[in-house]
Amino acid sequence: MIVTYKALLAFYAGAIGGFILSCFGGWTEAMTTLLIFMVVDVLTGLAGAIMQRSDKTDTGGLSSKTMTSGLIRKALILLVIIVAAQIDHLLHVDYVKNMSVIAFCINEVISIFENVGLAGIKLPGFLTKTIDLLNKKYNLEDQHNDPN
Repeated sequence: MIVTYKALLAFYAGAIGGFILSCFGGWTEAMTTLLIFMVVDVLTGLAGAIMQRSDKTDTGGLSSKTMTSGLIRKALILLVIIVAAQIDHLLHVDYVKNMSVIAFCINEVISIFENVGLAGIKLPGFLTKTIDLLNKKYNLEDQHNDPN
């Protein structure tokens, strides 16, 4: 039997992917939604920085340090989801991961709306009021403006 590099690559990719997926406790639609929101958040933040309207830098423009910091935060969110999934597994429950994913989805949506607003797109009044209310109620404003 001859094993090709393609077959080995497929085997290792499947093994690593399977391990990662099991760490997440399986994949859900909510996690797909979170991943989509994360990508949209990065893209809208990038658009605002390209337009020199970012509130994350002194100049309002692109910053590799700011981008790296943001991507590290996204990776940490995914690690928190893994921890939540393991807590679910440990306690034989099925809600810690789901609640965590939903909370992070809400946080990403708020960030997307803020980025779109910074880029100069006028949001409907009810959205800006909702964002302000959520920021005040859950003190989320500090998380978005934190330079680290």
